[in-house]
Amino acid sequence: MNELISISEASRLLGVTIKTLKIWDNEGKLKAHRTLGGHRRYRLSDIEKLLEIENQNTERNVFIYCRVSTKKQQQSGNLERQKQRLIDYCNERQYNVVHIFI
Repeated sequence: MNELISISEASRLLGVTIKTLKIWDNEGKLKAHRTLGGHRRYRLSDIEKLLEIENQNTERNVFIYCRVSTKKQQQSGNLERQKQRLIDYCNERQYNVVHIFI
C-alpha cells in the first residue's frame, strides 16, 4: 500500500512551502490526490522520488544574509546568534554556504 501524507508533512519533507506544493500540483510537477473534503494528500513514494531527483540534479549552494537594526542589537550578540542559527539551518539541510553577508 502506498502511504499518503498531508500537505504539511510533504512541505516539511521537501523543505518548501505549502504554497509551493500547490503551485507544483497545478503545474503537474507533483500531483496531489484529493480527499472527499478537498484536502491534498501526497504519495510518500512520489515525495521520495522527487527528493532523489532534486538531490542528483541540483547544487545546493546558498548565500546567507544577516542583519540587525541597531548597534545595541549587534553589541548584545543578536547578529552572531542569527548568523549561527542560519548556518545550523543550512548544515541540517546539507546546503553549501557560499558566502555570508552581514
